[in-house]
Amino acid sequence: MKIPTMNNIFNLAIKVIVIILTVFIIAVLFVGLIHTVWGIKEFLFTKSIGQSFNVIVVNILTFLVIIELFRSLLSYFETHRFRLNTMIDPAIYLCYP
Repeated sequence: MKIPTMNNIFNLAIKVIVIILTVFIIAVLFVGLIHTVWGIKEFLFTKSIGQSFNVIVVNILTFLVIIELFRSLLSYFETHRFRLNTMIDPAIYLCYP
């Protein structure tokens, strides 16, 4: 029986974490899409343009940041390395909206 090395254990742990994060991000994308569509519904039917325009823009930008993070995780899954610029841009937006 072959004893796994620390490198194999680490790679397996990273794969499991990336898979869990991918499933979580897909769920967040789905919820975010529903929330954004709900905001557009409010924009069109209940509130004035000035009141809900900011909320819709923030929701759409947040949704795009989550999509960018999802792309980064998929990129990691294919190349086994993170591209730093695709991780910094969403982080800057999340820290300074």
